Amino acid sequence: MWQHHQRRAAPGGGRGRLVVAVLAAGLAALAGGTSAASAQTVVGRVLEEGSGVPVAGAMVRLVVGEEPVGRGWLTAQDGRFQVMAPGPGTYALLVERIGFETVRREGVHLEPGATELHDVVVSTRAVELGGLRVETEGGRCRLDEQGDALQRYWDEARKALNAASWTAHQAPLRFVVETWERQIAARTSQVLSESREQRETVGANSVQSLPPEELAEHGYVQRRPGYVLWFAPDADVLLSDAFQRTHCFSLEEREEDGVSLVGLAFEPHRDRDLPDVKGVIWLERETARLDRVEFRYTDVDVPLANRARGEVRFTELADGRWIVRDWFIQAPVTGGGVTVASSLRRGGGQVIHEVGNRVEVVEGPDFMWQPDLPLGSVRGMVYDSITGQALAGAVVRVAGRPLRTRADLGGNFRLDGLTEGVHRLTFRHPLLDSLGVEPGSYQVQVRGGEETVVTLAVPRWETLLARTCNPEGRGALVGVVRSRQGRPVSGATVELEGRRTDDGKPVTDVSDMLGGYVFCNVPAGVTRVRAMRGRASSDPVEVRTVEDGWAQADLLLLPAPRVDETTVPSALLQPALVGTVLAQDTREPLPDVRVQLLDDVGDPVRETLTDAEGRFRILLSEPVPAAYLRLERLGYTGAVSEALDLSHGTHRVEVLLHAEAIELDPVMVVVRGRVPKLEAVGFYGRATSNPGLFIRRDDIEAVAPARTSDLLERAPGVRVWRDYTAGGFRRRIVFTRLTLSNGERCFPSVYVDGEMTRIGGSREETEAPAIEGIDVMKGEDVPSIDELVPPAEIEAVEMYMTPGQVPRQFTGLGTRCGVIVIWTRERR
Repeated sequence: MWQHHQRRAAPGGGRGRLVVAVLAAGLAALAGGTSAASAQTVVGRVLEEGSGVPVAGAMVRLVVGEEPVGRGWLTAQDGRFQVMAPGPGTYALLVERIGFETVRREGVHLEPGATELHDVVVSTRAVELGGLRVETEGGRCRLDEQGDALQRYWDEARKALNAASWTAHQAPLRFVVETWERQIAARTSQVLSESREQRETVGANSVQSLPPEELAEHGYVQRRPGYVLWFAPDADVLLSDAFQRTHCFSLEEREEDGVSLVGLAFEPHRDRDLPDVKGVIWLERETARLDRVEFRYTDVDVPLANRARGEVRFTELADGRWIVRDWFIQAPVTGGGVTVASSLRRGGGQVIHEVGNRVEVVEGPDFMWQPDLPLGSVRGMVYDSITGQALAGAVVRVAGRPLRTRADLGGNFRLDGLTEGVHRLTFRHPLLDSLGVEPGSYQVQVRGGEETVVTLAVPRWETLLARTCNPEGRGALVGVVRSRQGRPVSGATVELEGRRTDDGKPVTDVSDMLGGYVFCNVPAGVTRVRAMRGRASSDPVEVRTVEDGWAQADLLLLPAPRVDETTVPSALLQPALVGTVLAQDTREPLPDVRVQLLDDVGDPVRETLTDAEGRFRILLSEPVPAAYLRLERLGYTGAVSEALDLSHGTHRVEVLLHAEAIELDPVMVVVRGRVPKLEAVGFYGRATSNPGLFIRRDDIEAVAPARTSDLLERAPGVRVWRDYTAGGFRRRIVFTRLTLSNGERCFPSVYVDGEMTRIGGSREETEAPAIEGIDVMKGEDVPSIDELVPPAEIEAVEMYMTPGQVPRQFTGLGTRCGVIVIWTRERR
């Protein structure tokens, strides 16, 4: 409870006493403490428009109309968020950043228990703040024609207050906090006594006032038997509807240490007759950043009530979170006074009691902040990496923040006022816009009190590629291979049509990580060039090459047209990918990982989320000869796999993700090896050399059949025959290529773990001898294949559909109708 707790002096004199209790927010509410499995959830990233740089410090909320629902999420360095809705329905996604315009995405529809994936692209356009006047009439606030400007100022203050509130409830940080309590002589301001205590906490330095509705009903100074309570407004109170209903706002301005501040002054309505607070929420005019909240108490019937006041200062950390860096409350001691000699000599026993809290150290995942540590700065130069010319007038800024500067005529720039930690720098220049080039971002480690020097260069990949041929790039042909969605495509083969090397081979190059390719010493004239990757290819592009310079031809890679399914040979199971995602350090399964399968041109083919056990499965309607796996999750680095061949069958992968690292490491994909049991019984040898159909455990998990017969009937030439007996029915497997001479259905023999458990043939056959331990088809009570072995217990299946396919070890009585061999899973 953030409050003054003042006990009145006992009869006969004595010193009054003030107590402040600080309640840290419980760790149960920290991020990740609530599973999204049972709620409607939206996950994604906030990215800057154009550059795609992740945005830290953006508040993401779900809203219905203008009303927020549930708790929002403050993005960290990777720009990721996870917000939960209280129930199914259609919502809007609101993204707010301090100093920038708010972005709203409509039409987010959430089904019961569903998790939706949404990336939000935000503009880099800063808000414009203007002046205003506010008048009050009859105890009610009335905004004049400039009221919209006041709303813009309040919106910026609200964004920071929301971020501070979210950090207090959600973000685990380690704090070293100093608290103090002191007695001050009211007349002379002399400190009569003082005590200090330093402690460590884990949480978010949360300081909480009473619920806003209770303060609105009973006031900010409340009397109790024997003591008086003085309450201060925290972030949650200032954001509440109750505070908005009971207070009016106006504008103030101030210059402080060369910084222009604008203040949102608040005071209680004229018809309020309870002890209340008035004060100012101060913002930096240039950046719209929240600085502090100053307040005093009103309508309090105690001596020296005009001396009661308080202050709360806020700070933004390097990763976008906000904290209360320090606060204090001063209130008069009421009752019998103080009989300290020094106080009496200076004119009386009236005493002001002050209680405060100051953050000395904050430690996060990759930063440490100290209030006395000077802010850092970044100095550098922006230039064209090839010509060496400075980019005068380039706008350099901190990605995701309103902090920016403009390079001078020499391309030099400087950014001051950066907190210690990792920041991302990006820049814009007319040259970039004319070339359609995005500079991306540069990670910079800033240290307090130090100057970091960096060099920013325009990534002129075309010029760089041309210069690999010769210093002037003469006679070069360069370009980039892109997908339909504009992504660079690496590993594409680019060919000059009609050109051959000395040994008669086509002239080709392979696109690099940025999709770029280059050909040197291309003769002047018209040249045709095209790109290929897997089944995808581009249309040939004609380009005129020159001797005294270099030419450029970009290529658009298009997927191959779909083949009519009637012409595709039938296969046992459709291509599929199954796998598990684990945390690399703990090997624990990771739920709610966003798994995307990309085709050979980088376009998404399928998308899914891992379940509570970290598992996922992706079924494909057609083969994908070259595919890539991309994975993303809150708190973990994104990753992309090497190429996967999904042209046939099912593949299993195991993926390890790194927890919050700055550098992105490649994803680790581990393909499960052979099962020892199947190796021992010769399954793999028969699968590669014998005719027949073979099903592995991965295929079973990809299909997830409810019954064994559901699995087997997916194979070509297999049908399920329903045997209606005893008022119900059993499902029996038949091979359509085989019938008996009398037209009866031909049922295959069944082996389980190498032992025959059922003799095949006609259901009506009587010549089959009774063999102990083996079911003969003529029996009415013979269990179906679904009753023999459930899918969960099957490791692999072999199916031989004609007598000529059956291997020698499975040839015997009743196998003229084919054989099904089932291998069960080993018990673990």
